[in-house]
Amino acid sequence: MCCRGCGGRRRGPIPSRVVDGGRDAGDRAHLNAIGCTAHLDCDGALTIFDQTAFANAFSASNPVADFDGDGVFTLFDDTAFGNVFALGCP
Repeated sequence: MCCRGCGGRRRGPIPSRVVDGGRDAGDRAHLNAIGCTAHLDCDGALTIFDQTAFANAFSASNPVADFDGDGVFTLFDDTAFGNVFALGCP
């Protein structure tokens, strides 16, 4: 399983339907294929600590927090992270 926050390989931006809040089978299948992209603290579970890790990375302009893949840190990254977090991990 790829863990973005602990050396996991980034495999491209999150699909736009996830960024926009859409939740369908295609979203979950894509996330299953690339691993749990919202899991940032590498403790083996998707928890509030992953949200804290995202907030810290975002505040530090760490590329791991660029969830929409546009190279800048905006509200859209926060929205994308929240949507992926809400989908959960496989």
